[in-house]
Order: sequence, then structure tokens, then C-alpha cells
Amino acid sequence: MSAKKHHIRLFRRVDKLRIGRRSVPQRCYFVTKTIYSRRNPIIHDARYPTQDSDTCGILVDALRWLHKNDRIKCHGYVIMRDHIHIQFTLGRAQSLSQVVRSYTTWTARNINEVREASGWFWARDFHDSWIRNDRSFWAHLNY
Repeated sequence: MSAKKHHIRLFRRVDKLRIGRRSVPQRCYFVTKTIYSRRNPIIHDARYPTQDSDTCGILVDALRWLHKNDRIKCHGYVIMRDHIHIQFTLGRAQSLSQVVRSYTTWTARNINEVREASGWFWARDFHDSWIRNDRSFWAHLNY
């Protein structure tokens, strides 16, 4: 399969993630964002996570900034080798997509700068779950 056909097929699959997506202020969401290439992971070796403290620090600092500026109320997060899970309540100022876009744009730019790299860091889209009740809240937070 040519690279162009693969690229188009990938974007069609990603567009399906948006079907049914709701962005409601003051509602809780669980978001998963994956990196673009597994060859360039967030954490290179789980046995030595402090080797990637600059990258992880950028991810956490961005969450703190979003929280401090009332874009989100962060309930929890976990940074994995090739993705991040974040559970938060959406603020009133921006939509879910806008918050995720600003987070990923800023973190990608800064991570690429620290790593002296360029190009895409994050995959194009994200997975989200709308947290509707306490049971779902704790199930996702403990995931």
C-alpha cells in the first residue's frame, strides 16, 4: 500500500473517533492521547523512568498550567511509555478538543526542543470517555 493511501485510510479511521464526541463545560472526561511513533516513546525504559524526567516534567507542567488557568480541574493522570491518560473536569472557557489541542501543541513543541527533534510527537486524535457518575469516575481514575 502506498504511503498516501495509508495516510488517507488512517485519517478516515481517526475521523470516526469524533462521532458522538460531546464537549460539555463542567463535565468530567477521561482522555487518552497516544504518541505518533513508537520509535520515539515518552518513557524509553520503564526500569529507569527518571531518564525521561524532562519529557515527563513538560507533560505535568502543562497539566498544572491548564489547571491553574481554569481550563481544566485535573483529577489524575498517568504517563505510560507511548501514551498518557488524563482525567479532568472541563472548564467553561474552551471545548474538549481545544483543551487537548493546546495541551498537545505546547507539549510537543517543548518536548521536541528538549530532545532536539522536529516533526510530530503526538498522534492526530485522541480517545475520550465522558464520566457520567461516581462509579465511572472511580473506575477510570483507578484504571
